[in-house]
Amino acid sequence: MATIADVIERVYRDYLLPPGEQPTRFVVNTGGITDSATTLPVSTTMLSPEEIDLIGVGTLIEVVSVTTGGELMLVEAVTGTAGTSDATEAGSSSSDDVIVAAAHGLADGDKIRFSALTGGAGLVINKTYFVVNKTTGTFQLSETSGGSAIDFTTDISAGTFSPYADLPITALTVRRAMFGTTAAAHVDTDFIFLAPDFPRQTVFDAIADTIEGLWPQLWTAKVEETYADNTPVELPAACEEILEVRVNSGSRWVTIGGWELLTEYPLASTEKAIQFVARGSGSIQVKYRAAPARPTAETDVLVDLFVSAAWVKAVAVGATAQVVANEDIDRATIAFITQTLQSEGFPIGSGADLRNSLLQFQDFLIRPLMAGLEARHPTGVVIETIL
Repeated sequence: MATIADVIERVYRDYLLPPGEQPTRFVVNTGGITDSATTLPVSTTMLSPEEIDLIGVGTLIEVVSVTTGGELMLVEAVTGTAGTSDATEAGSSSSDDVIVAAAHGLADGDKIRFSALTGGAGLVINKTYFVVNKTTGTFQLSETSGGSAIDFTTDISAGTFSPYADLPITALTVRRAMFGTTAAAHVDTDFIFLAPDFPRQTVFDAIADTIEGLWPQLWTAKVEETYADNTPVELPAACEEILEVRVNSGSRWVTIGGWELLTEYPLASTEKAIQFVARGSGSIQVKYRAAPARPTAETDVLVDLFVSAAWVKAVAVGATAQVVANEDIDRATIAFITQTLQSEGFPIGSGADLRNSLLQFQDFLIRPLMAGLEARHPTGVVIETIL
């Protein structure tokens, strides 16, 4: 059965992620991470060296679980194994920006990262630097291969570095639950997205807002069978409007009147109840309009939220409109959304922005859905008296 996670994937696939602009991703490694741990084991074997270079202190990542959704984390330290670590010596001087390390074995153009550093203001732990101007026991560092030497402003009294080419990333020290996301357990093979343009939590929130905003245009017809007398009878919380009430008369159900929907009724746990003017006791069927419910997790099933599978495209379009209204969208994504709308026969007008065009397209999709609901479930009319 379709879930909110399926709608999220549709938003990404159809609108937010052009085929040639897929985000950089790697995976959680064996052992995973609990909802309170701060060390995240990772495998970066699927990344290129250039992509690995983007992972450092201050990098924002999103870890996505199929059961708990996305969690944003801030990288605070990077850990690797293998490679030979070398200690710098007290002779590393800010006066000439030369780092002293006996028999370091490095060559110009090699990459290194510091895992510990005392002094050396202007240099940063876990950042990748290029070796320049090396001698047998000294070298300088540059931001780019073959570039100018970095001017660090205080002497280095101690430090540890490792050749980066021999240092695959095996773990990240992270700050959990950033920007309103929720810390959750993540298992090995869960995907990690590097600096996502459209975090999964953002898309989830937009979908939740869109679903909640479908009422009163879209709704699901539900029937509650219960026992009633002259006292109020509790109805489901999703009941927003009663379409028809039927009583069992012999071998068939007959539509009746003489009832009232009570809202904000304090004696019902749902605050919804039906009150009859005057009638005996017996079984009744209440056919009502159920408003779509706001999802709380990616695993929520659409039908349980009173959301029809036929509405998914309208929900995806409305959610995309919310996302693009709050983000700085790159040209490739703008072109992709524009192309998608054009393929649907709904081109963006010269005077319309992207968000408004998406909302107009959503309205275009919703109108036939509304007409279909009204045709299938017309409001019943009860004749009380014939004069």
